[in-house]
Amino acid sequence: MEISTTHGAVLSENAGIAALDRRVARPVDGSLSIQILDSTMSHDRIHAREPAHHIERWSVGTIESVEERDGHCVVTVTDEHGGSVELVVTVAIRDLFVSRLDIEEGESPVGEQVWYRKHGGK
Repeated sequence: MEISTTHGAVLSENAGIAALDRRVARPVDGSLSIQILDSTMSHDRIHAREPAHHIERWSVGTIESVEERDGHCVVTVTDEHGGSVELVVTVAIRDLFVSRLDIEEGESPVGEQVWYRKHGGK
């Protein structure tokens, strides 16, 4: 038996769950049901401090909001031209960059300056 996914992957009954990359598939329960995770999720980059490398590739913005959506963190920043940019990062990256901001623990990061790159340098 083979199962085709919406991402074009083919899962074979002979391959077994153990052979699958855990980032791609995760057993939902003890049955044969499988939840396919998007292993191609492209995350953006964000820094609390000015990067020391390839500075021309980074943009500067001010945090408008930070929220969780679909298990990821969406950071909305205002760019240098006043436009809004949505950055998608992992919750772990959110925790890391917020911890490096010059704010008190528990204080909102809204209004703080960050450096960012959209995936692919866009």
